[in-house]
Amino acid sequence: MTHDQSFPGPSGLSVNLRLKKEDLPPIMYSWVLLRTIHYICTLRSHHPNTKIFIYKVDLDAAYHRCHLSCETAAESLTIYNNLLLMALRMTFGGSPCPSLWGYISEMLADVCNALIQNPDWDHTSLFDPLSLKVDQAKPFPEPVGVK
Repeated sequence: MTHDQSFPGPSGLSVNLRLKKEDLPPIMYSWVLLRTIHYICTLRSHHPNTKIFIYKVDLDAAYHRCHLSCETAAESLTIYNNLLLMALRMTFGGSPCPSLWGYISEMLADVCNALIQNPDWDHTSLFDPLSLKVDQAKPFPEPVGVK
């Protein structure tokens, strides 16, 4: 659900106006991007002649994968045309969502780094059979004059 949670409902107070912004954690988006850039630079320095593949994903559906707690969902109720709407997942119009997503993305980066650096972790032990349906990465053709 995407809606403007800054719009005042029948109470005169919007969902975002009822939020205590000073209690929100700081937004940390930039750290995951910085970590990725550092990782690419490290890969390049260790493997100067190897192609580096990176997977880009459109994160417009990222919020839709993050469920709200019962308390937050109940506090985010919206009335529209005499219908009471409850968001069960993060919405793009909700003020706390960028901060919460920042925490989630930082945690995902930490878990990925811990797994990669753990010599006991065997990536084949957690094999997803659906991954066989994903096309293999194909490099772009080399630009003229580049070797």
